[in-house]
Amino acid sequence: MTEETMLILDQLRIMNGKIDHLTSDMAEVKCDVAVLKSDVAILKSEMAEVKADVAVLKADVAELKTDVAELKTDVAVLKSDVAELKADVSDLKREVVILKKNDQRQSNELRKIWMVLENEIRPSIKIIAEGHLNLDRKLNSMMKMYEQDQLLRLRVTNLENDVRILKDRMDKGAV
Repeated sequence: MTEETMLILDQLRIMNGKIDHLTSDMAEVKCDVAVLKSDVAILKSEMAEVKADVAVLKADVAELKTDVAELKTDVAVLKSDVAELKADVSDLKREVVILKKNDQRQSNELRKIWMVLENEIRPSIKIIAEGHLNLDRKLNSMMKMYEQDQLLRLRVTNLENDVRILKDRMDKGAV
């Protein structure tokens, strides 16, 4: 064999070694591709799940948006109600101040009335009551005298009747 042939054979052996190496690398790549295909299939199914989850999330977000819109409306209503309540409370505070002033005035008027009652009316009533008691005693005394007068008048009338009867008898006896 010639040197050239030997060289070619060496080259072929080297190439065979490289081809064997490439074949084993290719088998490894095929294995890796199979694993990748399996991973891609898993990723696809997981991606489908993610898409389904995203669809659910989108629906939830849409629902949340409507809920937030309702909440904003409710908050706006609450704000207007709070503004009304603040105005009402402010009005009530003003009215309470007025009522306190009126209460103070009424308390002062009541004190004045009480003072008049204590200092003027009660003593006057006491004087009138004392005078009334004297009048009552005098009336009782007068009533007793009136009763006695009436009794005396009745006796006088009886006696006058008796005298008339006696006179009539005497006049009849003299006739």
